[in-house]
Amino acid sequence: HLVNHQDAFSASWWSTRQRFLQYDQVESMTPSPEGASFEVFMLNILDNRIQMTQDWLDLSVEHMSKWWKMVTSGLQIDKVTQVAAYQRILEIFRNYVHSPERYQFRLQGYPLTDRRLQVFQETLVVIAYMPNNVNVGGKVNEPISKSMTVWALAATIMSLIQSGLGRIVVSGRLLSDELWVQEAFQIVNSITKDWNRDYYNTQLQFCQTANAATGDFYTPYNIPKAALKQLRRVFMGNATAAKEQCWLNDNKNWNYIHLTEPDMMLVTRPSSVNALSQALRNDKVLSPHRLQPVPHASDFGNLFEKLDSSAKYNAVPSIPPFRHVISINNYTSWSCCDQGNFRPWSVFGECGNAWWTCGFYIMRQEEGSLNDQTIIENVTVHQAHQRLLVYPLVRLTQSGTGVVFAGTETGRQCRPTMGECDVW
Repeated sequence: HLVNHQDAFSASWWSTRQRFLQYDQVESMTPSPEGASFEVFMLNILDNRIQMTQDWLDLSVEHMSKWWKMVTSGLQIDKVTQVAAYQRILEIFRNYVHSPERYQFRLQGYPLTDRRLQVFQETLVVIAYMPNNVNVGGKVNEPISKSMTVWALAATIMSLIQSGLGRIVVSGRLLSDELWVQEAFQIVNSITKDWNRDYYNTQLQFCQTANAATGDFYTPYNIPKAALKQLRRVFMGNATAAKEQCWLNDNKNWNYIHLTEPDMMLVTRPSSVNALSQALRNDKVLSPHRLQPVPHASDFGNLFEKLDSSAKYNAVPSIPPFRHVISINNYTSWSCCDQGNFRPWSVFGECGNAWWTCGFYIMRQEEGSLNDQTIIENVTVHQAHQRLLVYPLVRLTQSGTGVVFAGTETGRQCRPTMGECDVW
């Protein structure tokens, strides 16, 4: 499908180094972190250089932070439930990181010396590092903030490692950012220390960004652009030897660049390597689909099971038809086929917030979060979440975190299918 820049946005992209070096707008430290993606897309979209996959399982990301913020926010949730929700979220990340599926996924792919993995091995990943400040009971909770930052980052790194990517640079604004990043590295290294080196040699490094200051009161720093700005200067020979060493590690043959964030798990599969590699060799810019997890009671055990409690304000209850969730994984013949540019939620109109959050804000009736037309007296769960009713609820089992998602952040839809997607 032809896509616009909003469809293509996932805060992540993958391109050739030459294409990246043409991104001279990165020198202007604008206040929008999303600009690190939107500006790249606008630079390349007119000549149809931006590509997304027909099958979402070939290239997508599970974007987690907005999901966990919705689960743990609102006036109706008490501190005890809030802490329990964060503990469950951390358990989901730990399970993903420690799952033997990460290693099995890598073993199902090509060995490092196989030329078919060359593009992946020549890819330098930039993770724009932004630590989490988690509020519990109205105050920042340092231990939970640290745990959420470390484990989300570790999960992000493991999703990249299992795909066979060559080098991962986590780039933060402050030298002190490295403390938590190194803890994530230690977790990853302890898990991968016995992996077969014929299949695994991903390099991990922390490097500082360029000056990230924007001069804007509301968004004083732009970490994604500052990280890319520093990398571009390194490639162009406008950096110190120490910075070049940090970013490149004596290897100037990083021919592909992949930008992502520290709360997004990459979803792909070994059978997609050839097609993705060929697209990059053809100088395309790849944009993953940005899967948007939706808080669902089934992902939280007994925590959100009671419909008559505050749970209904923070998770979709496991009642018909929301109880029906399709479990798929990309080790098998499952696909999740893109359904085009129509967004099913749009028939119900906008609510003043992201489409998938409408039901939660309608249930909460939070002042300032909704359009006046969306306020409904004595609303039922089904009325509130009517936008979700027109989407299949899906979870990625072995290949993903396993939490429920309904569509992309903008509301594109995929159809779970056994077999390959039709070519449109």
